[in-house]
Amino acid sequence: MTVPRASVVVCTYNRAGRLADALASIDRLEDPGVPYEVVVVDNGSTDGTPALLRDWVARAHPGGPVRRTLHEPRPGKSFALNLAVTSTTTDWVALTDDDVLVAPDWLAVAARSLAERPDVDYLGGKVLPLWETEPPAWFSMAERDLFGTIAILDYGDEGFDFDGRVPLGANIVYRRRAFERAGLFRTDLGRDHSTLRGQEFPEHLLRLEAAGGRGRYVPDLVVHHHVPARRLTKRYYREWFYWKGISRALVTETAPIDELGVDYRAVPRIAGVPRFMLRQAVVTAVDMAGRRLRGDLPGAFVREAWLCYLYGFARQSWRIWRENGHRRRSG
Repeated sequence: MTVPRASVVVCTYNRAGRLADALASIDRLEDPGVPYEVVVVDNGSTDGTPALLRDWVARAHPGGPVRRTLHEPRPGKSFALNLAVTSTTTDWVALTDDDVLVAPDWLAVAARSLAERPDVDYLGGKVLPLWETEPPAWFSMAERDLFGTIAILDYGDEGFDFDGRVPLGANIVYRRRAFERAGLFRTDLGRDHSTLRGQEFPEHLLRLEAAGGRGRYVPDLVVHHHVPARRLTKRYYREWFYWKGISRALVTETAPIDELGVDYRAVPRIAGVPRFMLRQAVVTAVDMAGRRLRGDLPGAFVREAWLCYLYGFARQSWRIWRENGHRRRSG
């Protein structure tokens, strides 16, 4: 049997219906010119996922890519990702999600791009929407700050080396050496079945960059992401931005310098909260009010979402400050 040089990895939790479509799109991949395997990590699903995966493995085509499943009972996508990384030995790992349809040439584009740029450690590409329903009036494709919440990414049609912008976990390809340089994903970040924690990929990429790693945006590396109607609500956006703020505050503990070069070890703080964020909250609130008066609903809601982010960041920063104070006193 040919030893695979690449691994396609899908982590899944209780999305049997979407997973079936995602795996069908992977089955339609064009020959990338390198042997590869497909690995699905079941993160403790309680729906029909285990039965679906047993049938999927049994239907593997002779001579086709190896199909494997792994089981990670600990809740949290980072646990599932780490199991996938440590359970594979291939040269590179292509990650996507269980609610994504990959383009037929997705893996071929990745193989070609890695061959053309042996200096890069990871690739990222477009994540385009598959709308379950029409977006509401307060959502505008012109407001790119709203993209991340529903996992949309489009940096245009020109490739570039990542320069502060980051790819999405639904469409990222890592060389094996990236994990040798930066380690695995933090397990206190990423979805855990009960919250909207995230930022496991940005935090990992910050560590990788600090270790000398480089990445490239490849516009032809394309996947399509299902956007359910339940995510197109203001309530979901508020909650998502709040948890993004919490997650980003946690990120600063191990990756204190962010994509814009802000060093959170050096910024002035009040009770653990970065002082510049307090000023930013006031400016954002005034801007939001002005846009509402002018009838700019999408622009106003972007500012409201960022206020939720600032609240989450401030709250988690205060918690860290308080816990560190207790540690010093008890020590």
